[in-house]
Amino acid sequence: MNPLKRPSALRLGLLPSPLLRQPLLLRLSSSTSTPPSPSSSPPPPAPRERSVTGQFYRQLVPSMLHCLALGSIVYYALELLWSHLESEVVIGELQGQVKELEERLDAVRWGGEVEEEASRVGSSGRSWWKMW
Repeated sequence: MNPLKRPSALRLGLLPSPLLRQPLLLRLSSSTSTPPSPSSSPPPPAPRERSVTGQFYRQLVPSMLHCLALGSIVYYALELLWSHLESEVVIGELQGQVKELEERLDAVRWGGEVEEEASRVGSSGRSWWKMW
C-alpha cells in the first residue's frame, strides 16, 4: 500500500496508522535507502584558499577598529576639556559683571551717583516731565 494514498478512514484519524505504531528510529531507517559504506564516501573538500582581498581586510579591519576607538576616546576627552574650560571663562565673565553691578548698587545706595543726577537735572532749569 502506498503511504501517500491512505484510505479515507486513516486520513480522518479513525483507524490507527500502521506507521504510527512503529518506533521513530525504525521508521526513519526503513524509509532511507541502504546506508552508504564508509569506503565509498566522497573525500572531504580541499580547504579553500583565501582571497588576497579577504586577507587584506582581515589584517586591516582590527587595527582600524583600534584606531577608531582610540580616536573617539581622545576626541570626547578633548571635547569635555574644552567644555570645562569654556564654562570657567563664562563663569569668570559673569562674576565680573556681578561685581560691577554690585559696585554700582553700592554707589546708588550710599548716594554717590544720585546726587550727581539730581544736580544735573536741577541745573537745567526745566523739570524732567516737560521734556516731551
